[in-house]
Amino acid sequence: MEDDFPFCKGGWQEMLNTIYAANEKVQDHCGVFVGTGGSGMIFKRSVALTASFILEGDMQAQAKGLVAPPPDITLQKCLMGEHEYCSSCSGTMVTSKTLLQKHLGYNSSTSGDGYDKNQFQCGWRQPFNGLPDVHTF
Repeated sequence: MEDDFPFCKGGWQEMLNTIYAANEKVQDHCGVFVGTGGSGMIFKRSVALTASFILEGDMQAQAKGLVAPPPDITLQKCLMGEHEYCSSCSGTMVTSKTLLQKHLGYNSSTSGDGYDKNQFQCGWRQPFNGLPDVHTF
């Protein structure tokens, strides 16, 4: 969780409901995504350790002058099973139906020049909701 992503009204309970549904219906899931960007990702412990290892590798690559993806993209790819070290997560990502967190720092987003203050806020459809390999509750 990031400090500029407070929960929306009712968001905390919805997050708990989503985690519960994930554990009941997608028992082999690697985590739950209730926000956007790099916030609102809840990893199972074993996957969090793997994700930390991947992020450390990205930092080492950058220190050598190589290009590494932004941390939020690395974490999303892990949760989606699109990173080789997280391939067992493929097809197990769980999201909330809508975004459960507001982004106070919308104007300083890592997605280019930021976005309008009313975009990607409370109640917006979670960006991965609707993808074929994503379970949404």
